[in-house]
Amino acid sequence: MQGIDYRNDHRISLGCLSDRALEWYLKQRPEIKQIVFALDNDIDGKAPDGSPCNHGQEAAKKFCEKYREKGYDTAIQTPFAKDFNEDLLNILKVQTANKESDRKTVQEDEDEDENEDEDEDEDEDECDDEDEDEDNRLKKLWGRR
Repeated sequence: MQGIDYRNDHRISLGCLSDRALEWYLKQRPEIKQIVFALDNDIDGKAPDGSPCNHGQEAAKKFCEKYREKGYDTAIQTPFAKDFNEDLLNILKVQTANKESDRKTVQEDEDEDENEDEDEDEDEDECDDEDEDEDNRLKKLWGRR
């Protein structure tokens, strides 16, 4: 979905696993020719008998086939996590962690630069002390104070 202007598309909530709202919406907008089903990814879902069942993706497959038979170009977009909101929150967490990591790296670099500057200042101070000692030695030799 990255790079796509959401305002150019239609979006409709199915309200759980019913397609009645979609049927009504399509009757109102005959110009729609493509449908992308973006239902939950219920990887931990269970069927009534207790067996594993990904309800959202099962419904997406069923709707995809149903509307393809009606002449629509259909596709399924599956979230990585349970739903797209959770995907977005995970992306935000990664971006926030990356920014924090970048901030720490920048701060560490600044601290290193500051420590190097302090070391250089200390070296300069030592040189200044050595210069003063040399000046004093020369003054004594020449008899000047």
